[in-house]
Amino acid sequence: MKTRGEWLFHPYHYCLKTLVERYVLWMRRNEHVGDVVIEQRYPKADKQVKVAFQNIYEQGTEHIPAKIVQKHLTSKEIKFVSKKENCPAMQIVDLIAYPSFKALKYEQKGDQLPNDYGKKIVDILEGWKYARHPTTFNKEGWGKKWLP
Repeated sequence: MKTRGEWLFHPYHYCLKTLVERYVLWMRRNEHVGDVVIEQRYPKADKQVKVAFQNIYEQGTEHIPAKIVQKHLTSKEIKFVSKKENCPAMQIVDLIAYPSFKALKYEQKGDQLPNDYGKKIVDILEGWKYARHPTTFNKEGWGKKWLP
């Protein structure tokens, strides 16, 4: 398994690990299985991400054992789609990713999020989409995670 230092050397891979963890934990709580699909970048980076994903699938992470990862992911292969394919799921990701990031960034700075379209997206996510701790209903570390 990669050490924290190795993951931090490749921030994209560290984010992949964190997102896969959140996804697997959500599927575990809801008794689902699924695939991981990302947008293609360029061949060398895609190959590195493929290896990083296979490492997560085969070895798990420091928080999730491999058998749980494997139980909830339908394939040990990460799927890639190109921007040209105009995949509806990827379009939805594009619509929510930047407003989510922007809201977390403003929150970390202690600033007020501008009242624009992005805030409407964030209000929906904050209101009833982000995962929460089952007893405290806290979103931090569950549906929201700020990576330093």
